[in-house]
Amino acid sequence: MGYSKKTFEEFQDRDFEQHRENQYGAYLDQLDEEQVPTEWLARKYADEWQQTIEQHENIVCELVDKAEEGSELESFCTLKELRKILDEAIKQIEPLAMDKCELHSPNNTPFTNNGFEIQKRNGGRSIDFSNVPEVSEKETELKTLKEKLKHAFIGLENGATMLSGEQMVLNDGELVNKPSWKYRKDSITVKKL
Repeated sequence: MGYSKKTFEEFQDRDFEQHRENQYGAYLDQLDEEQVPTEWLARKYADEWQQTIEQHENIVCELVDKAEEGSELESFCTLKELRKILDEAIKQIEPLAMDKCELHSPNNTPFTNNGFEIQKRNGGRSIDFSNVPEVSEKETELKTLKEKLKHAFIGLENGATMLSGEQMVLNDGELVNKPSWKYRKDSITVKKL
């Protein structure tokens, strides 16, 4: 696995400081929250939120550092797994967040929460042409034409299609402009075993 575990010697002062802060936070949680001022509680939770963000940022930075030190594949795979976890969590939480946005701003105006400006946007709309036979026919014609041009273009590489100037000669004698190759960027696929 791409995760790294620290040995005792690798613990740093910030790790011990974090441990002390966690102990202090647990102690504060044991206090009766009704006797603590609301403003102080809000600041406490905002600080906890910021600490959580910083902890996750530190994890990502450590992975980037490890990649720069030679563990590129392990770091890449770990980050891909983290992305999967985050994507699943976002899918799970998004409906709840939508409901909360409705409570904060029923008219979809921007509002601020925990240092973020948030605005719910209504989904877009599009026209569904599936029940219009004329559109389906034209789409089928276009698909057929694209396939015909694709086979002719590939035939240029194999010597099966002829050129007349800069145009291809199709099997029915029609002259058409050559399409061109469009390249996608290279990628790495990752499967967890």
